Amino acid sequence: MDKARRGELRAQLIDALEKKWIDNSREKVGNASDSELLQKTLIG
Repeated sequence: MDKARRGELRAQLIDALEKKWIDNSREKVGNASDSELLQKTLIG
C-alpha cells in the first residue's frame, strides 16, 4: 500500500471516529442541534 493510500485511509478513519463522537455526544444531550451541541460541549 502506498503512502497516499495510507493517508487516505487514515483520514477516513478519523472522519468515522469524529462522526461517532458527535453522534454519541448528541445522544447524551438529548439529540441537540449542531449549535446546541457546540455550546454544551465547549461552554458546558
